[in-house]
Amino acid sequence: MALWPWTLTPLTARVIASALLTIGVTAIAMLRENDFRRSRLAAIAFVGYGILQAVNLFRFPNEVAWGQIGAWLYVALLLMILVTGISFLLGLRKTSASEDDIPTEIISED
Repeated sequence: MALWPWTLTPLTARVIASALLTIGVTAIAMLRENDFRRSRLAAIAFVGYGILQAVNLFRFPNEVAWGQIGAWLYVALLLMILVTGISFLLGLRKTSASEDDIPTEIISED
């Protein structure tokens, strides 16, 4: 594959494509849901994925063709995934902090 920053076999290209597609679909679902509490697990997965992929890039820097635009696009993608996950987790923290303002009394109609 010409744009990818390291050599891929057809099988690994399919695996990476399906993983990135899953992340994209999850991001769209998180945005459509617009509920930080319900998106918590996906946000944690995004942060974990971003961190683990960054560890791989630092661990095997010689495997990446840093002179190709694909390498920098991949780094930008990882940063976006990481920032999205952190943003949702921070939004979750703000949401749970403001839950104290929600009245807990149930108003019943007699």
